[in-house]
Amino acid sequence: MKAFQILKWAVSVALAFVYVMFTKLLPKSISFSLNPILYTFTEQDLKNYAVNTQNAETIWQPLYDFQLYPLLGQQQMTFFQEPQGQGITTSVGATVGSPKTRLDTNMTMAGQLSRGTAFIVAGIEVYFYPGSSDTANEYAPAPMTNAEAVASGTSLLPWIEDVQQILNAGGLQLFILQKEYCFAAPLHLFPPSSFVGFDASLANSDTTTHNMVSVAAARVMGRPFVIDPPCTLVANQNFKVTLEWGGAFATPSGFNGRIGVGLIGQFFRNAQ
Repeated sequence: MKAFQILKWAVSVALAFVYVMFTKLLPKSISFSLNPILYTFTEQDLKNYAVNTQNAETIWQPLYDFQLYPLLGQQQMTFFQEPQGQGITTSVGATVGSPKTRLDTNMTMAGQLSRGTAFIVAGIEVYFYPGSSDTANEYAPAPMTNAEAVASGTSLLPWIEDVQQILNAGGLQLFILQKEYCFAAPLHLFPPSSFVGFDASLANSDTTTHNMVSVAAARVMGRPFVIDPPCTLVANQNFKVTLEWGGAFATPSGFNGRIGVGLIGQFFRNAQ
């Protein structure tokens, strides 16, 4: 009996030792990324993540900029040149023709970062959202459902062609100061890291007239476009991203779209 108790104690000690060694070897960043609620913060973390230190603080914050894609198309579009308060908003629900807000861009200066900030570009994304308005300077989201008479011969989902034709063509250029740091084509090489997904379906709504009801959406998926090595943007340093096509691509749907570019990376700013 005594020998069994000693063996039981030895096994318990061995298991405790293995657990301690495993938790020491496991990087905290991994456990934090898996479930931050279960992460045990330390006193050193209070200093590392303080918002009122003498050092600059770093946050994961993309730079983004959206514009109206006109129904007649454009051969070239330049981003990050119109900050909040300038340009034309494409934010859903905003007053047509009003200036950009933080829903359109987080740029506060034209083509450069403000004093006391910096940014490390680690990746680039391109976003395109088809629309349902042909009014000048207005963007309205395209519906994901459509009903057409089959005999009409018209496309059931014209906005899918918008996505396909615009993003399967063109190219993207990242320009910093007087030098090109990236150019790649076509635009579907820059997929967004997140999106609203839909599954398509077709249904006949009438057995006599053969009306077709459809639900569908088109989106770009694939490997994120990584800038390797990353590029650093500092305050008061000119930069821009340009999208270009071989010609002005009119939208097949005949409606305005919304197009944007995101620079993915870490944002540096002065602490409070």
